Amino acid sequence: METDLATPLTDALLAIPDAELSRKWERVQAWMAERFGFDTSVGVEGLLFLAGVQESGSGYNPGMEKEHKQATIMDGTYAVLAHAGLYERAGVETDGRPIWARLETPPSLSIDDQEKLLRAALVGYFEDVLPPGAVT
Repeated sequence: METDLATPLTDALLAIPDAELSRKWERVQAWMAERFGFDTSVGVEGLLFLAGVQESGSGYNPGMEKEHKQATIMDGTYAVLAHAGLYERAGVETDGRPIWARLETPPSLSIDDQEKLLRAALVGYFEDVLPPGAVT
């Protein structure tokens, strides 16, 4: 449920018709499955992890510790929300991880709207990262 904290950016992402978002989401999943051999049912957390790996620029390490995987998912979350205009990269930690600054307070949303916001932000992020036409 949206509150008065909603922003034009989050409103625009949440206004994407469900059928359009589903179509684009399935295309992102299909591209990931084809490119990386993932199961086509890779979910939000898996794609946030990939966005975090993309942002780190260091590539995927199969021996990554659980804490590092969780940090990578958080970096992916910030990266896609930065793409949506809610955060920006403000610097780099001494270990090379990005520092994120909040630009807008995310609105209070229902679980379903949080999921939709993340899916829409992920689709937008990957539209800019993947080859032209992979998502649209």
